[in-house]
Amino acid sequence: MEVRTTWVEPPERAQGLDHLGTHAPCIDLYTRLLPGITNVTDRARYYSLYPWFVWAFDQRYRSVDSEKFEQLFRRADCLLTWIAERHSQRTGQQTDWHAVGGIGRQKLVPALNKLDAGEALRLSDYATRENNGTRYFQNRLGGLGQYYIGTLQDLRILDVSERGWIKYTKERGAVLAEAVERRVDSAKFFKVLEGDRVSLKLLDELEPFCFCRLPHSSEEHAQLADLLFERALSSDEPGGQRRQTLAFALAMVDASAGKWRVPVTLEHFQCASYGRSFGSGRLWKVPAPLEATASAWALYVRNDLLSIAAQAVFAVGLKIIDQHEQEGLRFATGHDFETWITGSALAKRVAKHFAGKSFGAITHGARSTLAPIDGWDLPDHEWACSRSILEAFKAGSDEAVLVHSLRILVALAARPTTKEAYQASPFEAGFLDNYPINLQSFTELAAGEWSELSIPRLLGWLMNRWGIEVHLSVALRKLRYNPQATFRVRPAERGLEIIDDVPPPTRTNPRVGQGLQMLRDLEAIVDGPEGSSLTAFGRRMLEEVLNGR
Repeated sequence: MEVRTTWVEPPERAQGLDHLGTHAPCIDLYTRLLPGITNVTDRARYYSLYPWFVWAFDQRYRSVDSEKFEQLFRRADCLLTWIAERHSQRTGQQTDWHAVGGIGRQKLVPALNKLDAGEALRLSDYATRENNGTRYFQNRLGGLGQYYIGTLQDLRILDVSERGWIKYTKERGAVLAEAVERRVDSAKFFKVLEGDRVSLKLLDELEPFCFCRLPHSSEEHAQLADLLFERALSSDEPGGQRRQTLAFALAMVDASAGKWRVPVTLEHFQCASYGRSFGSGRLWKVPAPLEATASAWALYVRNDLLSIAAQAVFAVGLKIIDQHEQEGLRFATGHDFETWITGSALAKRVAKHFAGKSFGAITHGARSTLAPIDGWDLPDHEWACSRSILEAFKAGSDEAVLVHSLRILVALAARPTTKEAYQASPFEAGFLDNYPINLQSFTELAAGEWSELSIPRLLGWLMNRWGIEVHLSVALRKLRYNPQATFRVRPAERGLEIIDDVPPPTRTNPRVGQGLQMLRDLEAIVDGPEGSSLTAFGRRMLEEVLNGR
């Protein structure tokens, strides 16, 4: 019998994301609530400029030439960013309005200084795929390939054939492209691409391509508004839910006008959704047609708060294991670490903040002393605690991180809204099986197993069972589908071993920032000295949704 042995090489290490799987329920929720917009689709006009380029190339170069397409597309990507940045500089540095979200800004914006100094600027120096130090993007199709292609396919604007050739769709892509074509000088744009040289004069002449010019391109603007607000769909369809969320954002901006006196941000949206207020004493009555959407976004925020607390406790646990390892000490197993944490001086100090009571007793008492849910700006509110966690972790204060994390868990357990679990936006059957840290399991544990635990015992439980054990399960599952290992701790021959840096707790990014930017691009929202407000167009779009039109 022949026996062959082969050396098994260990998998490569990768930083990985979501080491406990706590982001997954949040991502599933916000993906449903805001489809068609992602964390990297930053500007609405790319939804029309990209199909326009594909269409315009098709009009000029009849033969299928992928090499020529790639060359000119990469140059166009650079040129669009330069046009927007130049317009920003020429009109008072209003980057947020003109150039924010432009593809390759980090490499491309400094290059404009060469033009100011009288030097020549060649598109090919930045559009090249060679790693020459000035390359704007590595992906073959730049921002389209890296960020927008999937979304534009989902929205049926572009279509990618099996051979990888990109085409515009007739029903949406061609309509958008032709609307752009009627407002820009495409002949001059392609002449600049072919000529490969850029000057300040040419950039100024191509100003109609700037992102800020979208509201002035009336037909293009109308097409994008119809697309993003999916006027033909109902609220129970994916696009219809995007319509509901964008309307919810408009309603929030309208109701908060003059109250914040700063431009509305993602954080304002999260706080207003969760607390139904604009801060203590400033309650917000959400319009009835948007109530279900408001509840779903509040659910997302609750899930994200739980995620931050779980990540933070796990991160402190990893720091402790790492400190012991550096001192030549090892915990044999996760259970040994749990036992050690329970009796540690750190756990006892944390327990003093809660008067030495059990988690159940603390939760019971919090029901009458908890900051009102609308008071998200109060220092003991769970939203404020989530901020404090991120600040304390950066400052290296493990005790503060744990105290604020436990306060979030207490608040979530004490609020009656948490008992709804995921009723506002149910997952598909079996989805949560791979993600044990979720509001449903939390609600059951808080009312059951955790209720009798002291704070030191709860910290041990969290760091081991919702920390080490869950992380190993998540990392092993990722390894099954990806040859790169994302372990941050693993059992080794001499005990638990820390791998790479301790990951900090992070919030998820629910795409709302990009949604707000697109509403600004459409000029549905404008920002001024008193903060954000709706335009006549924005008010009309809101009223359409509220009136069911």
